Amino acid sequence: MRRCFAHIVQADIDHMTFRSGVFDVVLAEGDSLVQRERREDIEHGLREVHRVLRREGLLLGSVSNVYSRLIVKAVSTSNRGGLSKIVGIAEKKELVVKRRGFRESKIQLFTHEELKRLLEKVGFVNVRLNSILTTTHFLPKTFVKKNTLERLSS
Repeated sequence: MRRCFAHIVQADIDHMTFRSGVFDVVLAEGDSLVQRERREDIEHGLREVHRVLRREGLLLGSVSNVYSRLIVKAVSTSNRGGLSKIVGIAEKKELVVKRRGFRESKIQLFTHEELKRLLEKVGFVNVRLNSILTTTHFLPKTFVKKNTLERLSS
């Protein structure tokens, strides 16, 4: 029987002080790869992830799909001002996130093809992306509850 040991380390993608090639897997969850002030900053972070991975290492991560974010905004917007915001998000491919108690941040949005090209540009090979269009965790709770109850009762 083979024994496996795992060491889990939490690190800041912008300040990794690890030697090159030390990790088998890097898990980057919840937009941590793309929540940056500028799109150029994302490439630096991805280069760092690539650097600390072993040659056969694996990057597992999730990022917001540009289309998911636009659909959510469209569904939760009921006025013309909101529609102009959606157009602005689509043009800039950037979403400003404001949460009470936290400083404002930006999530850079990519299409499937753009993200794949960027990963390959920084050195990743055998890039496989699985696009999943999810919206429920971004929609207003009243919308989700109403539509869930309607679906369950029919």
